[in-house]
Amino acid sequence: MPVSSSLTIGLFSYYNYDNWTYQPSYVSSNTPWFFNGARVQWFPTNKLKIEPWFINGWQSYAKFNGHPGLGGQVMWEPKEWIKVVANQYGYGQDNLGLPKTQRIHTDDSVELRLYNNQNNGMGISKFAVSVTGDAGCQYGGGLTCTGGPNKSAFLGWMMYNRVWWGHDKYALTLGGGQMNNPGRYLTLLPPINGAFAASGSPYFTENPGQKAHMWDSTLTFQYMAEQYITWWLRLAIVTPTFRTSRAVAASRLPAATPAHPDNMSAPPVAQPGQTTWQLQKQTAAVASAASGSPTFVAAKRRCPPVLW
Repeated sequence: MPVSSSLTIGLFSYYNYDNWTYQPSYVSSNTPWFFNGARVQWFPTNKLKIEPWFINGWQSYAKFNGHPGLGGQVMWEPKEWIKVVANQYGYGQDNLGLPKTQRIHTDDSVELRLYNNQNNGMGISKFAVSVTGDAGCQYGGGLTCTGGPNKSAFLGWMMYNRVWWGHDKYALTLGGGQMNNPGRYLTLLPPINGAFAASGSPYFTENPGQKAHMWDSTLTFQYMAEQYITWWLRLAIVTPTFRTSRAVAASRLPAATPAHPDNMSAPPVAQPGQTTWQLQKQTAAVASAASGSPTFVAAKRRCPPVLW
């Protein structure tokens, strides 16, 4: 039973040689790449693996709120040409300062090899397709999984088609994904001015009701000269649509405690119908205003496609 082991979730590997594209989809980028903790691997048959996890939390070396997380993986390979991987996570309290918020998530993939012929000279040697679906949410502490202004959920998919030729030395992959996130649940924080997950940023707040909808597509060519040498040529189009604000929207602050330095002597007071989450965010906005940082009303922005 390894302790502090890395458990990768999703299609992509740590080793670029194994990956179909150089950079994963938005869906994969906004879901965890590692867990730290303990796992047990059980093989009831040579085609089935069941792997329970007891871990520190969601992509964390330590426990958020002193609370562990539970999860597991089921991998099934009934035939040589098909693999099904189901990753599950739950019980974790993975929002710093919000001990009453629980998180659940599922990440499931199917990989199919539709053609295999290693005696075709420089012709097509393999063709395969991969489909991944992700869904998750947070609930408690003012957040909900289903509806309302504080909905915090995640729904995404990605699909890739890949063809190899020349005895698997050359490969071409076409694919992409889409992410629907009405509350920025799991959305990566841009490292603006050195910002990180615990510090947050007034230029990209992560409040319930602030949307992050993204899609991307990519075309990747690979020349795999040796197992330790891979040459890449990649063309990608990405289009994020999100609701952004440089701080908590001024309209969210109650009239009794406007975000102005003259009113910083008294801490914010919970208003009727205001959730714990909103009060904490309001407190952060007041502190930001006290330090001289401006507070702006959120606005919806759609970025033009980015091509590289």
